[in-house]
Amino acid sequence: MDKSLTMISQGGYSTLIGRFGGCPESPDGRWLVYTRKYSLENDATEIWLCRADLTDHKKIYDAGSGNHNSVQATFADNDRIVFVDCAGGVSSICVLNVRTGAVEQKIVGRAGHRPRQGKFPFCLGGAGAAVYWLDCYTGETEKLFHTASLADAMNQAGFPDDPGLRTRTFSHLQLNPSADKIMMRIGDVLGCHDLKTGEYFFIPDKPVHQLWYDDDSYMAMDQPHDGDRFFMEASRMNRYAITGEIIEPLGGIGNHMDGSPDRRYFVADTMFSGEVIRINLYQKGIIEPLAELDAHRFDKTAWEHKVHSNPTFSADGKRVYFNRPVSDDKTVAVFADISAYI
Repeated sequence: MDKSLTMISQGGYSTLIGRFGGCPESPDGRWLVYTRKYSLENDATEIWLCRADLTDHKKIYDAGSGNHNSVQATFADNDRIVFVDCAGGVSSICVLNVRTGAVEQKIVGRAGHRPRQGKFPFCLGGAGAAVYWLDCYTGETEKLFHTASLADAMNQAGFPDDPGLRTRTFSHLQLNPSADKIMMRIGDVLGCHDLKTGEYFFIPDKPVHQLWYDDDSYMAMDQPHDGDRFFMEASRMNRYAITGEIIEPLGGIGNHMDGSPDRRYFVADTMFSGEVIRINLYQKGIIEPLAELDAHRFDKTAWEHKVHSNPTFSADGKRVYFNRPVSDDKTVAVFADISAYI
């Protein structure tokens, strides 16, 4: 591993951060949340907290999770983290106060990405399937829309009727920064619901690993696919309108991605089957990488153990965090200091 990378914690265990774009730091940049696993073969997971200077490590919760997105831990504010505990095979969304150690909220549901304005999105399937948000402070939930209403909107937009859509859950639920729009992945379609106007928007043949760029547009990867495989060299990072049009190019090759808080720099991995997994830093609008932050070929850990890079920027934009396999059965959460490039 490159000496320019810093491991969050070292020992006889693996460490992981959560989803791409899910900053592991508190908003004030003082605290950092990560997980430890003593085996990538099971779900036993410890949630740990430390200072951003990597001192004062302490375990704060025992959870259950896979390796792909770990427990998806992010901060709601400087005192609270939101994460998913899948112990016992049930997906529970938890809000834990890192100052007191108390679990303040816990509900069952399929979790979305990070909280916005203190609200965390989630979904429940089955009869009466709907999308909700959880107020991280009060524990109250609010129904944002029924899945059936989204299915009706898709039919009106010309998509084929899918009866199963009315009872299913969605993935990649994300509120925009102002928490007045919510996006979701609906199979091969990217959807958006405007909570103020009630409108729905859909992008067929969706760009992948999308995140909100700002309140009204996405950043995502365009990945050409022939039905059998993705073409890495043709992938491109773009900014999209919620109606699907490309607004501007952001960077070059990639898969999982994130943008710096000021949206001047972007990061993406090259997680494509059979390829060297690289972490590339881009300056906005330039296709060639500004820097290669890392490269490895620990394919077993990345693909069989499902340890995806999930790169994400720090709160101040000067670090890039990601998961870095170091053997066939171990991975470490690391960061690269990119101050020299920005």
